[in-house]
Amino acid sequence: MSVDSISLAGLINPTSTQILFKIGFVLFAIVYFIFSLIVIRQVNLMIESLQTEAAPILRFLAILHALVSLGIVVFFIVLL
Repeated sequence: MSVDSISLAGLINPTSTQILFKIGFVLFAIVYFIFSLIVIRQVNLMIESLQTEAAPILRFLAILHALVSLGIVVFFIVLL
């Protein structure tokens, strides 16, 4: 018996499973992007309350993190 013929008595189609996984990855990437925006907000609040020499570097890293996570969202959508 092959795996295709078993597939839980025809209840689970491999194509539908792949689509569910792809949609799950896109949703996770969107939630992660929202998280990265929250990180930017938190870094900005921290910089306002605590002035340090590392403030521009932290702000740059937070923005870079958000851009990378946005790129991941776009990458997953393109692959869908």
